[in-house]
This record gives sequence, C-alpha cells and structure tokens, in this order.
Amino acid sequence: ALRDTNAIGDYLVTEFQGSDIIINKECKITKRDIRTANGFIHQIDKVIDLITISVYDKLKADPEFSLFAQGLEVSGLKDTLQAIKSKYGTIKGVDQYMRTRFTILAAPNKVYADSLGITTIDQLIAHFTTRPDSVTYKANPFYRYMEYHCMGGTYYLSDFKTQLYPILSSDNNISVTISDDYKLNLDKKTQRYTGFDVAQSNIPAKNGAIHILNNILPVIQPEPTLFTFDTTDYPEIKQGDFYGKYYMKWFDGQNTFPKIKWKGDYLQYYYKNHDAPTQVNYDCWNMNGFWEIELTTPKIMKGKYTLSGYVWSGNIDFEVYVDGVKTATVARSGPDRAPWGEFNWTKTEEHKIKLVNITWGILFWDTVIFTPVK
Repeated sequence: ALRDTNAIGDYLVTEFQGSDIIINKECKITKRDIRTANGFIHQIDKVIDLITISVYDKLKADPEFSLFAQGLEVSGLKDTLQAIKSKYGTIKGVDQYMRTRFTILAAPNKVYADSLGITTIDQLIAHFTTRPDSVTYKANPFYRYMEYHCMGGTYYLSDFKTQLYPILSSDNNISVTISDDYKLNLDKKTQRYTGFDVAQSNIPAKNGAIHILNNILPVIQPEPTLFTFDTTDYPEIKQGDFYGKYYMKWFDGQNTFPKIKWKGDYLQYYYKNHDAPTQVNYDCWNMNGFWEIELTTPKIMKGKYTLSGYVWSGNIDFEVYVDGVKTATVARSGPDRAPWGEFNWTKTEEHKIKLVNITWGILFWDTVIFTPVK
C-alpha cells in the first residue's frame, strides 16, 4: 500500500500485474507521472470505488470464507473487527477518536475442507475445543485460534518485515520471515510454514487489510526474537496529520495519551528526513530542559532479554527505570545504544520504560531494543 492515506483516511493498495499498476484490485493506471506545479497526477481507467465496510463484513460477504466469518461471529471477535473508530483520549476537554486498523489472516473454506475435512462451523469448533459453550472466553482454544488470525494495525504485504507481530490482544505473536516467500511461523528444522495466496491477498477494507492463507495457521508461541520498538509507534500518533510529515507539540503530560506520560515544558514529535542521525521512520520524541518521559511498550514475549535503546548521544546524562525500578545510568559520553539492563520476564506483558535526565539537556529518543539472551 501507499504509505500515506488518501483524503478520507483510507490506504490505497497498489500492485503490479505485469507492467501495469493496479489500485485496490480494480483500477489500472493508464498514464503515470503527469507533472504539475504542486505535485503529480496519475491517470486511471475508472473511478475508484469507496471502501465502506469493515474487515469482518468484507469476509462475511464472500461465501468462500463463510466458515472463518462464522468463527469470528461466534467467538465475539466480530464486534471488535466491525469498529471503524475508537476513542483514545481527551485533549482540552474534547474526546479524541482514531481510525481502528486491523490485519486479518483468513483461511478459506477450501483450506479447512482439504486439510481437516471440515465443512461446518460446528466441526471447526469441535476440532479446537471440547467446550463449545464458552468460545467467547479468551482461554477457550477456539477463541484463541480465531484471535490468532487477527492483528492490531494494518499491514499490507509490502509492510511486513522479518520479525514478530502481535495478535489482537498482544498475548501472543506471529513470526514472519521474508525470503523467497512470506513465511509465517517458519519451523527452522523442518522448513515448514504457512504462506499467503499472494495474488488474492492485499484486500482493502475500511478498517484494515485481509490476507489469504494457504493453510490453517495453527496457534504456536514463537521463540523470542530481536524486537525494536519505535517509540512513536502508537495508533493515536500514527493517525495524526503530522505523522511522518512535520513537528507537533503537546503540553499536558498526564492526560493527552494513555501510554505516553511526561513531565517537562512539552513533548515534541520530531520528524526530519535529512541531515539527522539515522532514525526509524525519520522520527523520534524530543524534549528540552529538565524532563522525564515514560512509555508503555507493546506486550513483550516472555523470555530473557538485554534491553537497550537509541538515544542520540552527547546531549544528556539520564537514568533508566523499567517497571518502576532504576536499572541504569547513562552518561552523555556513552554509546548511542548503551545497555539498560538484563531481564528474565516470565509473562508476556507490557512494560513501562522511563527516562529521567539528571543534567539539563535535549532528548532525542528513537527506539527501545529487546535483544533475546540465548
């Protein structure tokens, strides 16, 4: 998909069919790169239809996914996947809403029939659980199977990288390996994996993307792997018009965002795509003076990790607190990615990372890096 959304907040999906560029699987660009005074125009062969329905409703409308859609319905996941927007906070007394974004990894009826001999929803439920009366409970194996195919955030095929991706509740992860194919939960010993039907994937919906699987994608818990958390990677940040374009400041450090808290004159979203140290997506958090900032991370797979982060060196001396405990003091003369401690976490859960400066100075905080200890 194109990185930027269009004027109504939707992503446009672009794919090659031979030498042709197809948009949203329906329109062809017939003339490219028409230069104007303030941009470019691409001529297409038909009007792009508005995308109006959710990922769930898109699947329900296709009879080839009737089993998967019924599974989402009986598990209760349907209600979440139909939401187009959700409230994330309040700014100056005004409720703030953001577009919801999901990615669904859907198995068609043919996959269940060919691999398991299953043709009805009752058979599908019975395959995964002996407790069909509690399939809406998160501990139920059928619920966990259905949720394992639902990811928070919208990822088109071009967005995937070799890393772990959390499922909707972030209680588990899907391992994606990009090589000669898109390989989900690759078993390095047997080289077996679940893949996509690439030609049929990249289906756009109003609140996300749908990809088609070539297998059932059973639930597993992947091994911990290197995870780099981009500190600006929060839905309420990414939905802003400023994201990936220009600076933005906020002043209420306790009520603006649920998982970003700070004390200081301001918090600034810093974006610069030239003449600056290398950053993930060219952005980071910036503060000045005396300050502290605490971020709540996504849920991290249980396991043993060395923790570090990318803070531009030479600007400040600061202390690091992890889940309320001081774990490191980093001097301005230290390296950019000085270690912040080693941790052995027994649960898959969120963590709070706080930086507090102990000398006046400027913060540029780009990432938190979780490196598994073998």
